Amino acid sequence: MPAVDLIQEWQRAEEKFFAAYRTIYAKLRRGAYVDAEELADLAELSRAARAQHRDYVASVTCADPPAVP
Repeated sequence: MPAVDLIQEWQRAEEKFFAAYRTIYAKLRRGAYVDAEELADLAELSRAARAQHRDYVASVTCADPPAVP
């Protein structure tokens, strides 16, 4: 996959993560309840964004970066 496509996928993954983060942050600022499932979803979006970044870095450096925990 071309690096341009990989960076666009990475950007989309980050946008999803930050949208979820902003939603949770707004709830917390209002004093609303944030359940464990929402936090787990946020963690999964974070992992997906890091995986996309790892794939992008690997494609432009031709190296295998460390695995995403």
